[in-house]
Amino acid sequence: EGATLLDPLGVSTGRTDWDSSVIKVLHLIAGLERGGTEGRLADLVRRTDGRRFRHAVVSMTEVGSLGEELIAAGIEMHSLRMKRGVPSPLKLVPLVRLIRRWKPNVIHCWMYHANLLGLLAGRMGGVANILWTIACSDLDLAQYPCLTRWTVWMGARLSPHADVILLNSEAGRKVHIDWGYDKSRMVVI
Repeated sequence: EGATLLDPLGVSTGRTDWDSSVIKVLHLIAGLERGGTEGRLADLVRRTDGRRFRHAVVSMTEVGSLGEELIAAGIEMHSLRMKRGVPSPLKLVPLVRLIRRWKPNVIHCWMYHANLLGLLAGRMGGVANILWTIACSDLDLAQYPCLTRWTVWMGARLSPHADVILLNSEAGRKVHIDWGYDKSRMVVI
C-alpha cells in the first residue's frame, strides 16, 4: 500500500480501496522544491484525516524534494514534467485525463500558474469545486518575466470562475482586489 510516482500519460497505480464517502482533493502546484507555499501544501496533505480526505498532488514541473517526501508518506503523486518557464498546452491533455479518471470532488490550485491550468483542466474534467490559493502581498510584477505578469493579469480576468480564492493575508487580499481579482470569491485564512 502507498503511493508511487505516476506517468503523466495516465498509468494508474496506488490505492484503489478508498471509501466512496471520502472527499477527494487533487492539488495542482507548479513544483515541489522547498518553499513556503510548497511546505504548506505538504503539511496539509500529510496532516489531514485520511478517513475523511484522499489527496493526490500534481506537480506541473518535476516532483522535487517535497514530492519525494510525499511519495514516501503514501501520498499519490503525479508530474506533468513541464519545463520551468516554458508552458506546454499539450500537458493539458494528460491532466484532464487524470481528472476524469480520478474524479476529484475538489481541485485545490496553488499559486498563479497552477490556478489558471487548474481552472481550465478542472472545468474540462467536470470538477464542480475549484479553489485557488494566492500567498503573496508584495509582488513587484516589474521584477518578473512577461509570462508571469500575463498569468497574474489573466488570473484576475478569470477569477470570477474560481469557486473560492484563498489568501494568506489581508494585505494580499487588497493587492489582488486592486489588480482586478474578484473580491466576492476571496477568503483570508
